[in-house]
Amino acid sequence: MDELSRCLAAGPLLVPSEKSGPAPNLRTVVLTRLTQYRTQRGLPERDDSDCTLEKAQKETAQEPLSVVERVQRILDQDERPALDVPPHSKGDTLGEVPLIATRDISQLRTLLSIDLK
Repeated sequence: MDELSRCLAAGPLLVPSEKSGPAPNLRTVVLTRLTQYRTQRGLPERDDSDCTLEKAQKETAQEPLSVVERVQRILDQDERPALDVPPHSKGDTLGEVPLIATRDISQLRTLLSIDLK
């Protein structure tokens, strides 16, 4: 799985799901989300046994921006080689597939709204 796909799949792990039932322990739920997120991003595991709910919530609030920034950097890197292509040939390729889909953009918008709350 390439890095862009991994980032796009990691973001929604930070967002509360309607599928999950009532949370018996909010700290456990938030830490579980962070652990799943870190695993998906390929980040090293951490011992969160002494992590407070407030610290976990703060990290959960900051990480969506990290995802959006990482996706932007990846897209910028993919765009740079296209700058060398003559202007008349840009976009002339039939069947060219965009790097991210509408659903991905919607998820990124959701992540930004969480971060800006």
